[in-house]
Amino acid sequence: MTTRLFTLLLLAACTTETPKDTSEPADTDTGTGDTADTGADTSDTGVDTADTADTAVDTADTADTADTADTADTSDTVDTGPCSAPSFAGPTPVVWYSLEDAGSASVTDDAGTYDATSSGTVTAVAGKAGMAAQFDGTSAHLDADVPLTTGSFSWAGWVRLDSLPSGDFGIIANHGNGPISYSGWLLTVNSTGTPMLFTEGGGGATEIATSATTPLSLGVWTHLGVTFNAGEVMLYVNGNPAAGGTLTYTAVLDGGNPYVLGHDENNGVRYLPGTLDEVGYWNTALTAAEITALYDDGECGLSSI
Repeated sequence: MTTRLFTLLLLAACTTETPKDTSEPADTDTGTGDTADTGADTSDTGVDTADTADTAVDTADTADTADTADTADTSDTVDTGPCSAPSFAGPTPVVWYSLEDAGSASVTDDAGTYDATSSGTVTAVAGKAGMAAQFDGTSAHLDADVPLTTGSFSWAGWVRLDSLPSGDFGIIANHGNGPISYSGWLLTVNSTGTPMLFTEGGGGATEIATSATTPLSLGVWTHLGVTFNAGEVMLYVNGNPAAGGTLTYTAVLDGGNPYVLGHDENNGVRYLPGTLDEVGYWNTALTAAEITALYDDGECGLSSI
């Protein structure tokens, strides 16, 4: 009996020890779990690396924006020749000199067939639009056999007075006229640089048709325009009416002299010490709006040419 009881107790003791042995591998599993956590942390690090790549892409986008800015800079390019989209839509001139070939023996009439002949020292210089014709004030002029319009007419162009005339007048343009007793008309500046228009009408009467009140600024491009309409005259400076009036005659006389820029054909000492560009002559009186459009166009020239 005693032996059997001892055996049962011994068996019970052995059975109780087994769970303790089984619990040992559990500790090992827990360690393995820690290793898995470490792997998760490594994965997070990979995500952070991907974020860094995104930042690089953003930087590349910024570089593209800089390229766009460079392209925009090209719009600052200045057109050195006559522009192609003027607003003037008035009548075609009888003669128009853009003066791109100034300095040549023959200067092209861009409106027709009245090419001008150069005399003296006419020099090609940078102008209001592209090139211009500079007159030395002592011998230089351009002349062409353009038919004189005795009735309504207009003249317009850019003028830069480089110095004051050495004599009483510096001639800008004329058609068979001098300040005294010649036929036609003459646009000039006096000894102070003030623009004036002379015309001659019936009976050989010569009149100071109109005169501005302010001299031209030396070295500055100024747009001048004149209109004659049945005895009504107007002088424009930079697109604005500067002076005007009514004459005693409705037509100018035709003495058969040529159309001249920079010199009075009837007086050997009156020359222009200045520069001309984009010069036109019409056989009709332009409206105030058309003169203003020519000024507003600046270097554009004419849409009709």
